[in-house]
Amino acid sequence: LCEECVASDLRQHLYDLTLEDDFKRIGIVQNKDPEIGWWVVKDDFRNFKKIVRQGGNFNKEINCRHSSLDPDPKRRKLVSFDVKTIVKKYFPEFPAPSYLEEPCQVCTDECDQEKLYISTILLHRRDLQRLLTDGAFPYIPSLTPPAVMATLR
Repeated sequence: LCEECVASDLRQHLYDLTLEDDFKRIGIVQNKDPEIGWWVVKDDFRNFKKIVRQGGNFNKEINCRHSSLDPDPKRRKLVSFDVKTIVKKYFPEFPAPSYLEEPCQVCTDECDQEKLYISTILLHRRDLQRLLTDGAFPYIPSLTPPAVMATLR
């Protein structure tokens, strides 16, 4: 083995040990929910080590299509300064919105509209099911066939 190969293997081994140590430190720190901090994508945070090893992008989906903070709280996690410092070692340019940043208002409004639409549909569905199970069909003379009309009188 040449000196250059040994040095390269040693650097890689040291890098792997540092990554493993940083990953353990993140695991210890992540269990504490900070009151202040920075937003990260939950899936990216969960797969931190894999993203580092594959050379992927960390936290690239924290913003919506309007370049503001994604409004879905299920997709993001608040992390402390300690975690941000560790992540910055591997991804110096990763976007990390502050806990003070407000979610995108356009996306929030769209989500609210969608929730209202879905709840309206579910309400109509429930009402229709009730009509069908109770047998309480509405009586509309112009839409009722003549044979049925004769039995209703």
